Amino acid sequence: MAQVHRNQLPPETRKDAPAGKTVLKSVNLNEDKGVLMYGATGQDAYGPLHYVSFYSKRADKIHWIADVDSADDGAHINRLRCGAFCGDKYYGYKVKMYTYIVRPLAFVTIDFKTGKVTTITDDSGSTDDFLIYDMTYDYSRHTCWALASNPDDNNLSDVYKVNLTDGSSEKVASLDFYAWCMAADYDGNVYVIKSNSDNTGSYLTQLDPNDSFSEVESKELKLDGQPVSSNYVHTMEFDHNSNTLYWLGTSNDAYQRVYAINPVTGSITKESTLPNDIVVGLYIPFEGADSRDAAGKVTDLKAVAPDDDEQTVSLSWTNPSVNWRGDSLEEFKEVAVSRDRRDNVVKTIESKAGEKCTWTDDNPEKGVVTYYLTPYRQSGEKGLVDSVKVFVGSDVPGNVGNLTASVQDKNVALSWDEPTASHTGKGYDKASLKYDIIRNPGNETIKSDLTGNSYVDDNLGFFDKYSYTVVAKNKAGVGDSTTSAQLLAGKGYEPTFFEDFDNAAKAAKWQTIDNNYDGKTFAYSGGGYEYFKDFRVYLSYYDDLDDYLVSPPVHLLGGHAYRVSALTKLGSDKETHKFAFTMGTAATADAQKTVIATHDDITPTQNDDLQEFADVFTPAADGDYYLSVHCMSPKTQYGSYFAVRNFKVEKVYDNDLAVTAITPPSEIVSGKEAAVTVKVMNAGSKVQSKYKVTVADADGDVLSSKDVDETIESQAYKDVEVPVVIDKVGTVRLYAKVTLDGDEDSSNDISDTVTVKVKETGLDYNVTCKNSDLSQSTTEPMTFFKTCSTIQTVYTSAELGQDDGVINGMAFQYTPNDLYAETEPVNVKIYMGTTDSEDLYTTSDGWVNADNLTLVYDGQQTVKTGGTQLMDFIFTTPFNYDHTKNLLVQVWKEGTTTEMFPALFDIYGGENWQKLRMLRYNGADPFDYTQSSYPVNGKPVALFSINFANGIAKVATGKDRKFVVVPGGLVLNEKMQTVEVYDASGRKVAAMSNVSGMVGINVNRGLYLVRMKNENGAVSTAKIVLGK
Repeated sequence: MAQVHRNQLPPETRKDAPAGKTVLKSVNLNEDKGVLMYGATGQDAYGPLHYVSFYSKRADKIHWIADVDSADDGAHINRLRCGAFCGDKYYGYKVKMYTYIVRPLAFVTIDFKTGKVTTITDDSGSTDDFLIYDMTYDYSRHTCWALASNPDDNNLSDVYKVNLTDGSSEKVASLDFYAWCMAADYDGNVYVIKSNSDNTGSYLTQLDPNDSFSEVESKELKLDGQPVSSNYVHTMEFDHNSNTLYWLGTSNDAYQRVYAINPVTGSITKESTLPNDIVVGLYIPFEGADSRDAAGKVTDLKAVAPDDDEQTVSLSWTNPSVNWRGDSLEEFKEVAVSRDRRDNVVKTIESKAGEKCTWTDDNPEKGVVTYYLTPYRQSGEKGLVDSVKVFVGSDVPGNVGNLTASVQDKNVALSWDEPTASHTGKGYDKASLKYDIIRNPGNETIKSDLTGNSYVDDNLGFFDKYSYTVVAKNKAGVGDSTTSAQLLAGKGYEPTFFEDFDNAAKAAKWQTIDNNYDGKTFAYSGGGYEYFKDFRVYLSYYDDLDDYLVSPPVHLLGGHAYRVSALTKLGSDKETHKFAFTMGTAATADAQKTVIATHDDITPTQNDDLQEFADVFTPAADGDYYLSVHCMSPKTQYGSYFAVRNFKVEKVYDNDLAVTAITPPSEIVSGKEAAVTVKVMNAGSKVQSKYKVTVADADGDVLSSKDVDETIESQAYKDVEVPVVIDKVGTVRLYAKVTLDGDEDSSNDISDTVTVKVKETGLDYNVTCKNSDLSQSTTEPMTFFKTCSTIQTVYTSAELGQDDGVINGMAFQYTPNDLYAETEPVNVKIYMGTTDSEDLYTTSDGWVNADNLTLVYDGQQTVKTGGTQLMDFIFTTPFNYDHTKNLLVQVWKEGTTTEMFPALFDIYGGENWQKLRMLRYNGADPFDYTQSSYPVNGKPVALFSINFANGIAKVATGKDRKFVVVPGGLVLNEKMQTVEVYDASGRKVAAMSNVSGMVGINVNRGLYLVRMKNENGAVSTAKIVLGK
């Protein structure tokens, strides 16, 4: 028995969007494409959700009208839940849909011609569950009905009546079964689809709206004698022109299909399949007739024009034999034939019901001509209109057939068949047939006016994924274009070859091999954010990996030394890894038999750990070689991943030193010496011992240089600490350079720049809250991929110390997460309060309103590059801490960064992993304590700067206190015209003017007199202990 997923979408199977040139496709003007349909994707094959149109018999050809959510980040949260055309316009409900939660967003109208959405009622602030999942309009009662999940039992459905003025709804009935979807015909007969008890069969069930939607009858739906299963998401609507019921049903295999149902007999036919999309909110436009007794459509309508330039059209059809309702047509008067416009009647033919008719138009214009046939049961009573299109005159050729592209040596051979018909499906002039060939990427026309049916491209560029478009044309003009499948071809790259997997186009040049067929293989993570710029393979629970990530070919010279290197990313610190660098002349496992080096027992130091590996090799002969990372990581219970972040092949010189990294300390204090670590690699083949390492700022000003006289072996690394003093305050960009006499490759002498924040004399963090069980988090204490986040946690008095004091600032420690540039600033507020509560939450009920807390910090923060960093907060309002209480901290962040997960914040566990120590919210809007929030494990490692009452620095008290003493100076509570400091002998030891906030005072420890004058001229003095 298949698992039932009521109102849930199946697991998504997305494909890359088609690449290459937009091309004209052949159009058979007389093709029976079925009924025109509209809706919205609830699952989309190509990324964002869309408002769409398609034909019932060609559901594989979906047309995008507009994005459902232009800001869709791939999560598909905002979506159309359901909708229906209700007499004058299309109405629907937009929602926020999570895995198991649906929240209302807005009641809207949608214009499917333009994709314009108009909000009637904004419900975005609601936290109620949204239960409605399908809608239909009853034309006979002028009422919109809706299906909704029963709030007490999701195996049952309720029926609601929708108020179209504001989207409010009223429950009118409860069903004793679950209905997948609902539709009402034009006469007010209401139908639903339900399943049998084991979900293997489906039934068309008629309900009576006049009797609390009681069941009238059910008909089992069988396709070719077999039952039809139902699962996931469905939608259904009548084509009111033909009285046919169309059901977009999703089966246990997670595919949605278009079914046409005769509601009278229950017979069902499948018209087409949506290959990777799921559509909701089905709408079928219809024109209708003057009355239900009016004549139905003509049938078997055809239009034929000669293949040459003769301007005639022959029409044929059969008059209707039934009325719009479907009953037998007892009387019939005539058919009006219109050309191009409905009001342009060119012929009226009196005839009988069911009669076969013909007519020839001798005066059409050249090009596509549309004919409308309107039947009349009696004078003035318009029946259902049908139309047909035809191309008049000589036409351009259609698509070529059987286009193939194959690699032959280092060339690409193309072949195809000539078009069998014109662009519009008729004959065409083949004597003047020629072809143009376009190559992508590059959209380059490589051959014009070709007369044959084959071509060899012998002028390829570097190895890439190529496709070819063949454009057919003749004397009538340029016809249709056909594009081949993509294939890998081209010449090898020259060293240095470097790949950073920045985007899908770069990743497409790489090949993967699942050598043990376990379903685990390297896959591109998607690019965009730095975190996803890699190829990764997830470890197996059952078998060791045996997977290759194979590079494009690189042209190497025999007998020359080369270095291959890769920056790997290792998912879990609880796993070990193994991989090898291999090479061969083809991208197959059999060809990758030359093992350059194997790296075994690789242990990450943390989650998402970046580790670089490099090895030197010498090919035996000249040639184009494919190199690979062959991952053989052992099976694991954790199921994390091994990833390749970048890959490089470069020539090895005799004398070559390189800078591979520069790491400043987590903070630099202006005017004080700090050690910048520069990682130097001997990339050459000879041992080196004398070189110089320089650290400079982005303007080229040298901050410091260090001469090194220590041996560094070939391919070895050395960390060189260079002492620097920076007098500036603020953001400074640094780079490092290595200088070696006789260096043969200067391209690697200089590092990338890194950003460091240089501060005035900072806080001394004398209390750190953490333990030995550390981990890292990308979402606490703040989340960057959502606009707003708030966390609340408690640091206990046992962690903070057993003395009262003033907290002057705090910091969170983090590691930049594969970050190459400092992020955009975000706004951060920190609130503090004392509490008797422990650091323990079982539900989200423990939030304390910020109005009852003290705002201690309100400013901006960035995530910096480099090594371990501190995100520190100097409080504008120092907080008086009572050691008999615990400290409650809330962190509010607003703003997003380009990188989704730029920081790995240190959090600590121990028993915290078994208990929930934080409350967390993240979303599009600021937290108002009503939105969904969750208790989570662990809490952030926090550093505090506290002046304890009996400690090194004395806290100045009193109602007139204008400052707080902190290590290294004062924090002023208001702006001062002057601040003067005198020692015990009366000697002035410090003076400053027009200052506020943190004021650095560098004195020896002792008793001092501080005299201050504020902006109003008021003078105050205090005796305090300063210094360390």
